[in-house]
Amino acid sequence: MNQYSRRSFLASGLAGFAAFAGGLPAQAAGPLHAVQAGSNDPTFLFVHGFACALDDYQAQLEGLAPRYRCIAMDLPGHGRSPMPAEPTMAALAQAVNEVRQKSGSRRVILVGHSMGSKVIREAYRQAPEGIAGLVFVDGSVYSGEPDAINANLRRQLASEGYRGWARRQFDSMVMENGDQKLRERLVARTQALDPAYAEALLVDAVRWELPAGLEAMKQITVPTLLLQSTYFTSDYKRVPLKEGISTPFMDLARQVIARCEVKTITGVGHFPMIEAAATVNQHLRDFAGRLA
Repeated sequence: MNQYSRRSFLASGLAGFAAFAGGLPAQAAGPLHAVQAGSNDPTFLFVHGFACALDDYQAQLEGLAPRYRCIAMDLPGHGRSPMPAEPTMAALAQAVNEVRQKSGSRRVILVGHSMGSKVIREAYRQAPEGIAGLVFVDGSVYSGEPDAINANLRRQLASEGYRGWARRQFDSMVMENGDQKLRERLVARTQALDPAYAEALLVDAVRWELPAGLEAMKQITVPTLLLQSTYFTSDYKRVPLKEGISTPFMDLARQVIARCEVKTITGVGHFPMIEAAATVNQHLRDFAGRLA
């Protein structure tokens, strides 16, 4: 990605953590890491998912920069960005808004993948001004009682450890006949994330969904695009989405967002922006074109 303009958009000023699982390691404050390509508004701001990094969007920066300004960032605690003051959706969303504001763009399309779809919903809830549209890439919602979901999550983490749990989860995010090297790269990256921070963030993501996540969804008034490629079966197995199947996230978005469109991307796993980059890029171009 040497062809991109690498910039630290802001000094985060975030230096410590709330205690969790015996305490999180302190890390010195530093700038959030982001890269930029292109120069024309509207600006795409790409937000990755849990245990991921900005390079998931390399194909989007390469494909869209000739027409649009594109910024991809490492969320706090991920990639080359420093840890946040708190391991929460609110703190990650604040970082997104800081990068957005520092960019100076007056019209931004937030694109969030997986957990990043929660982060950009919270970013919109915090500061909707200047956000021209939202794109959720294979997002999801937690259903059920948050305390029960978190209790089950904690049992799994206690049994497998974070790294074992993450390996099992990410193994299923690429189709069985998919790119083995991609699967290995995704799994390897999860192992580098600080386990205490990872567990705290997972717990908060569940707690955030109700009621904050639902309220954030209801507040959306800008055009919104869902690009959905997988769903969970009744036994919580992630499988590729087929035409005609709707997910709880798709149903909720259609119900509460007035200007919402849904596109199904078939034949790939949980990372369509990598596995079906040309298709995703075309959907993003079309969406931005309709906002002009």
